[in-house]
Amino acid sequence: MAESEPTSGPCRKCGKHSIDACSGCKGAFYCSRNCQLYDYKRQGHRALCRGPEVNREIHIILRDLFVAEREWLGNMSRPERENLFHDDWHNDPLNHLFIGGEVALVLARGTSCAVLFDSNMCTSAFSFKYYTSVLAPWSERHEEFLRGQGFCVDLVTHGLYLADRPKRPGMASRGDLLDLFFGSHNGVALFSDTRSPHNELIDKVFLRKRSDKLKEWTEDERQLTWTDFAKCTSFPATTQALDPTEGSTVFYSFEFPNQVYGSADVCCTPALRFRYMVDERDAVSLGEHYRKCRDAMASIGFPLEFDFKRPQNWSDSAIAKAIWAAAEEDIETIEDWRENSFPFRLRVPHDRFDRIMDRIYELEEFEAGDD
Repeated sequence: MAESEPTSGPCRKCGKHSIDACSGCKGAFYCSRNCQLYDYKRQGHRALCRGPEVNREIHIILRDLFVAEREWLGNMSRPERENLFHDDWHNDPLNHLFIGGEVALVLARGTSCAVLFDSNMCTSAFSFKYYTSVLAPWSERHEEFLRGQGFCVDLVTHGLYLADRPKRPGMASRGDLLDLFFGSHNGVALFSDTRSPHNELIDKVFLRKRSDKLKEWTEDERQLTWTDFAKCTSFPATTQALDPTEGSTVFYSFEFPNQVYGSADVCCTPALRFRYMVDERDAVSLGEHYRKCRDAMASIGFPLEFDFKRPQNWSDSAIAKAIWAAAEEDIETIEDWRENSFPFRLRVPHDRFDRIMDRIYELEEFEAGDD
């Protein structure tokens, strides 16, 4: 069983610390009546509080993780920040540094595993420190539930060869290719779902069942491919760019981030980077994957938005196909999104948005013609 509900937390609208909990679900906190009404009516708390489909136990367990991560980062001294984050990141706002959403996606069974490290943002000391300061204590507090549901926390310390890549790439997290060399650091935190159909592959990729730390790889291990790794992390498509500085970037962001960390903007997933122009096949796979992750996260009370980070790298048709796939080819779903809460961050001029919507209606007519 999970522990009892927390007794305090950040206000789900403005982020101020509060001890006044929602009388319905006991898991949301507010600093004022106005904040509570705003959250209930406009930020989706009505569904969490009244919706029987929401798994409140996992929701409460994750809020415990989010609060622990926020307090750890918020209380970090400047020298600690400089040790854990690169020069261009250690002065950034806290909401740029949160990674607990990746654990949330695994708990929601939207993805199979999360590699909790970002070489672009973090130094090699970060993941081990995150593991010892946040992830391990949190998993111990909820060990009975996590173990009973098949979730696992590990430190991995090996490198990874992929037979179909010319370089020696390692783990992919937030779009980066990481090299995990022996002895380069104390380990990288891994959170995984052992009930995933890819669990045996995850064991093989991360060598979780090997007690030795061989520096030489067997011929069998050398046959791991980029597609194998993509299955482990459940990322769509296999055309992600080798160079993390190129291509279009996609994020899944929390739709109501103030509910999560008391911040205005928080990402939930690694960045998915693709070749310079996203082709229409990748757009469809991204839309389908987003729908799966959105449904999974909604079931635990944390709905997601799809963030087209660089829409200039997408054609109108590719954007339309991603949205169409995310809506499961249902025009009524898209129209409902437009009227209520459009779950896509699409920073484009109004005339381009209208063209994209025209493309979506063309897709509907095409599908109707096939029927």
